[in-house]
Amino acid sequence: MVTSHASARIERQRGAAYIGGDQMLVRFGPGPRDGLIIMGIATDATGSSLPFRHQYTAGLIAQHFVPNRPADYMSVFFSNLQVNPNLTRTQELQQSLGLALSNGVHTVETNIQVLEINYSAKLYPGVSIVPDCQIIFRPDAGDYYNTALVTGFRILADL
Repeated sequence: MVTSHASARIERQRGAAYIGGDQMLVRFGPGPRDGLIIMGIATDATGSSLPFRHQYTAGLIAQHFVPNRPADYMSVFFSNLQVNPNLTRTQELQQSLGLALSNGVHTVETNIQVLEINYSAKLYPGVSIVPDCQIIFRPDAGDYYNTALVTGFRILADL
């Protein structure tokens, strides 16, 4: 595509496989999720044109750790996402030829890491607010930007 200037092929077959697990480490209350839980998941995407090939996530979830707040929980997750090596190789070739990189990025894309922390507080029956903070290391999957801080919140309502 880079040297022939031909259009990119359209891929119709994509797939993914994943494995994950969790384990209660410490129990805080009588409920099935009342405690500190460690979890992990690994994903592998098989499509040759997908932007990310692998993702690895590990985290901790603590529910009912605040007395009299059994529905509240806090979670901390760390994820590492690996850019599809086909994209990385294409961008390396473009860079070596002095061409603009795919996707309009400034540097060759390889991986991204994300640290996410959130807290879910139940306000009323069926209504929760979830403030969220993410620190994204290498947000462009390269070395052009160092880190990004993203904050926000969700309001969850079961009607």
